[in-house]
Amino acid sequence: MNLDERLLEKLIKRIEDEDLKKSLRLYCLLIKCIRLGLVGLVYPQSYIMINEEEKPIPFNISNINSLMEKLEERHKVKDYSVKPIVNGEDKIVEYPMGASIWSPIVKAVTTIFNKLFGKTTSESIGFEKFKSEIIGVYKQRGLIDKYYLISDELGTLIDCVKECVERGLLGENGRISGEILFKVWSEKKKVSMAEEEKSEKPSLRNFIAHAGLSFKVIEYVKVEYKNKGEIDIKQIAYKHKQLNELLGDLLNIEVNEAGEVIKRRRTRKY
Repeated sequence: MNLDERLLEKLIKRIEDEDLKKSLRLYCLLIKCIRLGLVGLVYPQSYIMINEEEKPIPFNISNINSLMEKLEERHKVKDYSVKPIVNGEDKIVEYPMGASIWSPIVKAVTTIFNKLFGKTTSESIGFEKFKSEIIGVYKQRGLIDKYYLISDELGTLIDCVKECVERGLLGENGRISGEILFKVWSEKKKVSMAEEEKSEKPSLRNFIAHAGLSFKVIEYVKVEYKNKGEIDIKQIAYKHKQLNELLGDLLNIEVNEAGEVIKRRRTRKY
């Protein structure tokens, strides 16, 4: 089961059902982010700050899970023994029992999604648990380089958050800003602030290298306390403008003010 969305993207071009097309495109964005190692964007509680309001990243695992459940219900085949019917001179193919011509595709996609991410769909999963599950996706497919890279980057974020809490840097509502996280990370790594981190435009190279968790693009993370006072990351919120610049450069998309994915510099829905 490869982490590659490109074959499905070609198939989507033949679909006339706009709702199905939109849902499958968002699913492809999820897979593409996983393939590129941008796991921060797909965390079930990853958000983007739009006009000071938290809006879920449309292709995070929790959102895609909701879409998959709706697609599965809408396109499920209720009786697999029933064969499609060819009607009329135009040889129009009809699927009885509420199924559609795309039911097999939907079934395949939802099955793959559940096998890959079924244990990570809950918004209450927590970042530590998410880390262990998501890096397992890479290990099971022999992507050992990504397994270690993603594990290190997610672990670094967790360590920096814990360091901030220990230093008393926890802000209002349990939030820690990206700027504070970067400062703590710089001190821990004993590095000076790089010129690209000083610049207004975030670095695409850093964004990819840090698994989509570059502090330049993070507005804040929200901390929660679990059993026995253990610290975990509840939410990750991204800066709208900075994230859109990176999404545009990398994927030719952006998230508009309604929280929807659109093609870069276009107004139609993606």
